[in-house]
Amino acid sequence: MLAAAAHKLANDYGLEIPDWVLKSKYTLGEKQYAFETKNKEFKGYLERTTPEEYKIRNLLYGDTVLQRC
Repeated sequence: MLAAAAHKLANDYGLEIPDWVLKSKYTLGEKQYAFETKNKEFKGYLERTTPEEYKIRNLLYGDTVLQRC
């Protein structure tokens, strides 16, 4: 989660992306959905709106992920 947030904020503010955030150990093996939802429609929404920096780590938390931190 921290790697995704650091990556997203670096991209948003035009900062250099720290090397450590790109390490594979910061990527989950399977998709994790916000609130551990099982709802198919909500999963679809999360997949469409989650920032790419989170998606590549299998963290599907939606477009408001940084607002909830």
